[in-house]
Amino acid sequence: MPVRSEAIANIKARVMRTVRLGPQIEAPFKLSERFLRRHINERLRMAVLIADIAESTRLSLELPSKILATIIQVFSQEMALLVIGHGGYVLKYVGDAVLSFFPAEYNPTAACTTAVKCAVSMMSIVNDALNPALTEMGYPSIYTKIGIDFGQNLIMIYGKSNEESYVDIIGPAVSMASKITSIAGARQLIVGQDAYAMLEQDMQSRFVEFSVNTYRWGFIDPVTRDPYKLYLYSPY
Repeated sequence: MPVRSEAIANIKARVMRTVRLGPQIEAPFKLSERFLRRHINERLRMAVLIADIAESTRLSLELPSKILATIIQVFSQEMALLVIGHGGYVLKYVGDAVLSFFPAEYNPTAACTTAVKCAVSMMSIVNDALNPALTEMGYPSIYTKIGIDFGQNLIMIYGKSNEESYVDIIGPAVSMASKITSIAGARQLIVGQDAYAMLEQDMQSRFVEFSVNTYRWGFIDPVTRDPYKLYLYSPY
């Protein structure tokens, strides 16, 4: 999970090129589309990871739109590259959020643990590469917040053509990961209980149960009817 110093230097250089010249990669959706089109109308188990810029509403009010757009381009590009580097797929960008998934049909523990490792790398990269590059070029620092959950989701298309219609994922893991991200604070990584249950034991030990009042989090486990638990990454 720790990112080597030479990798940090390369990422920082790429971020600075992005600020000056625009995105350095194409949007990586074709990889996920190819995977999903092989599984249309199937239910697949997967870990879903959503990385978002914390306090983006405040940034949108305070920053000129061009500066905000550049920050979002930098963030989405670097988060997408980390997802791909960890063997995941980037489904889409939603505003300043990056929605990704890690298929788990054969090894749910590996998928969930890898998703967490990817998320930890994301937080490290934002702190050690993105922010130094942004501030060096006169841009404000940013922070990320990340939600992860695990479950079975349906691959669906919006139209009659399996080859041309828009393809998407719907299901509890996507919905819960989105809700989890919405309540996370800056520099927080939170996972749902279904993802936590699948983690390797060593990785589980790096999380603590996350307490949140029912006003902000009122979801119930459909099987046990108990409150759906959340866990905060806290390795120290």
